[in-house]
Amino acid sequence: MTATARQLGAWALAGATALALSAVARAQATPDRDRENMAAADLAERRGERAALDAVFTDQAGRAVRFGDLFDGVRPVVLVLGYFDCPLVCPVVFGNAVKAFDQLAWTLGDEYRAVTVSFDHRDTPARAAAQRAASLAGLDRVAGEDAWPHLTGDADQIRRLCRSVGWEYKFLPESGQFAHPTALVVLTPEGVVSNYLYGVSYPEKQLRLSLMDASDGRLGTVFDRIILRCYHYDPTAGSYVLAAQKLMTIAGLATVALLAGAVAALVRLDRRRTRRARATGAGHWSHA
Repeated sequence: MTATARQLGAWALAGATALALSAVARAQATPDRDRENMAAADLAERRGERAALDAVFTDQAGRAVRFGDLFDGVRPVVLVLGYFDCPLVCPVVFGNAVKAFDQLAWTLGDEYRAVTVSFDHRDTPARAAAQRAASLAGLDRVAGEDAWPHLTGDADQIRRLCRSVGWEYKFLPESGQFAHPTALVVLTPEGVVSNYLYGVSYPEKQLRLSLMDASDGRLGTVFDRIILRCYHYDPTAGSYVLAAQKLMTIAGLATVALLAGAVAALVRLDRRRTRRARATGAGHWSHA
C-alpha cells in the first residue's frame, strides 16, 4: 500500500470516527435537552397562596380583563392553562375539562366558574373565541356569558400569573411549541390556590370535592359536606383519598346518634305503656 493510500485510509477512518462521535453526541444531547425541558416545565404547588390578581389579559371579545375581577368571593374558579395551537396535549386537557364540568350536578356560572388562560403570547382573541365556542358546545348547562372566559395576554403578564400558581413552562424554538405540565388549578372565591387536579383526566368526584373544598363547604348538600369530611387531599397522590381516622370518627358519632335515638324511642315507648297501664287501672277502680 502506498503512502498516499495509507494517508487516504487514515483520513477516511478519522472522518468515519468523527461522524460516529458526532452522532453519539447528538443522541446524548437529545435526552439531555429533553430532561432540561421537562425540568423547566414543572408544577410547584402553591396551595394557600394568592394568584396574581392584578395581572391583565384580553378576553375572547378583545376586552381588557383584570384577573382578580373574575373572583366574586362566592364562587370557586377552575383555572385551565394551555395554548390554542398545541398539537397534542392541550386539546385533550380542554376536552376532558369540558367532560368533567358536564358531569357535575352544578351549573357552570352558577355554583362555580372556569377561566382558560393561554400561556402562548402569540395566541389571539380570535383563537380564544374559537376555543371557547368549542368548549361551551360540549356543555349542557351554562349560566351567563361570563361563566367561562378565555384569555390571552403578553408574555410578562402570562408569566406572572403562571408563576403565582406554580406553573412553569418553556418555549422550544426548534419546534415553536411549549414544554409544560398538565393540570387544572382550583382557586377559592378569593383567588387563593386551593388544589390541583393533575394529568389530563379529571374524575367528577375529584373535581366535585376540590370545588367543595375551595368553597369552604358552601357548595353541595348536607350529605356532600359529610362525605367531604371523610376525605382529605393527599399531595403525594394528587387527589382526595378516604381519611380512615375521620371515617371512623364519623361512623362512631353516627353509631352513638343511632343508639341515643333508639334509647330515646324505647324510653318514650315505656312511658306510653306506663300511662296506659295507669289509665286502665284507674278505670277498674272507678267501676268498683
